[in-house]
Amino acid sequence: NVDCRILEATVSNELFEKIYYVCRHPEKNIAIVDTNKYFLNCKMLSSCGGAIELIQNTKIQNNYARTIILYKLEKERRTYKLCFLERKTMADLIITVRKKRKRYKVEVVSYGYY
Repeated sequence: NVDCRILEATVSNELFEKIYYVCRHPEKNIAIVDTNKYFLNCKMLSSCGGAIELIQNTKIQNNYARTIILYKLEKERRTYKLCFLERKTMADLIITVRKKRKRYKVEVVSYGYY
């Protein structure tokens, strides 16, 4: 299992919020689908005053206004690379998160709409 603070740092990133419209409608249900069960101990995240639920089951994703799929996570030393995709808008985002002391620093590698 991976530390929940990595995902928390990611969803509070400005570009993540912008690409996936997290702040535009904080009252809407948003879910991150963790298909490979990297973050089993995490359930709820918050961003822009709204809640983002972390789910492992792809069958219940229709219950949410937005579903963002975490399709890949790679780890190299203290750096994590997370890859996200939302099928509705085909917005793809690749982020690296580095652990520096007790904090996590988020850097955007690439993003786009396909």
